[in-house]
Amino acid sequence: MKLSTDNLIAWGKNYSNWLPVIQWTGWFTLCLILAKLFWALTMHFTAASPSLQLGPIKQVSQSKSTTAINVKPLIEKHLFGSSDQPMSVVVEDVVERVTQLNLKLRGIYAASNPSRSNSIIEDGKGKQAVYFIGDSLNVSGRVFLRQVYRDRVILETNGVKEVLKLKDDIPGVRSPLSSIQSKLSKKIRKVQDKRKNQMITRSLSKYKKQLKENPVSLVGIVNYRPKLENGEMIGIEISPGKDKRLFTQLGLRRKDVITAINGVALDNIQNAMNLLSDIGNMRELQVDIKRENESVNLLVNLDEK
Repeated sequence: MKLSTDNLIAWGKNYSNWLPVIQWTGWFTLCLILAKLFWALTMHFTAASPSLQLGPIKQVSQSKSTTAINVKPLIEKHLFGSSDQPMSVVVEDVVERVTQLNLKLRGIYAASNPSRSNSIIEDGKGKQAVYFIGDSLNVSGRVFLRQVYRDRVILETNGVKEVLKLKDDIPGVRSPLSSIQSKLSKKIRKVQDKRKNQMITRSLSKYKKQLKENPVSLVGIVNYRPKLENGEMIGIEISPGKDKRLFTQLGLRRKDVITAINGVALDNIQNAMNLLSDIGNMRELQVDIKRENESVNLLVNLDEK
């Protein structure tokens, strides 16, 4: 059979002649697609997950992973104390050297908390000031208050510890008597101990609480004014106020003059103000009273047991 151009064109125009070609081309394409799909699924399900791939386990030598630490220098420093050292016991300083400074001890408040302990010291010019532990005294030289006890204080003068004692102290009183109290001590002294009177203690405890929370509410409970003699303040003169019942229970009288409380002389306004701020921390009061020709010592409790 001789093929010519006309014959090829005629063969190509016949659709039935192309049908086998199209069929085989379709089958070939389908097989190729299925093969690629099968290969892709096979790689997906047979390949190991990267997160689960485990590399070879390398055994690390313990000697290389751990570094020895020498703690001996730290132990020798005793950062937390040494078990060989005995427990420290707080004791009072035994100082026998009496200060030669021209100072007078006018008041002491020896509190259980050293940060609250203070004293009133008078210099050679008669000027009084309140000093707390660690304070520098307003005198010439380097003088500091180091310790406060119930009957004396310890000073440090230019590096040397010295003692300043009470001059006219009474046993059981934590502070000295002023010159006015010294004169009263020569007169009749009467002691009124009200510390076991629960009714009085209850009332005073209530007023102590009010003093901390609302001091203004105490105005007028007792009337008072400074008492002067020869132009100098000697104390606080009192008279009944709003609480006349308590005034009577305490055994007080009109025109009684309170000259000192817990040994702190009320011969100036500053002492009275300082004492008022300290009463909130006190448990007992010892009140020295001048009454005509006698001296009365009133003892009361501020806290209910």
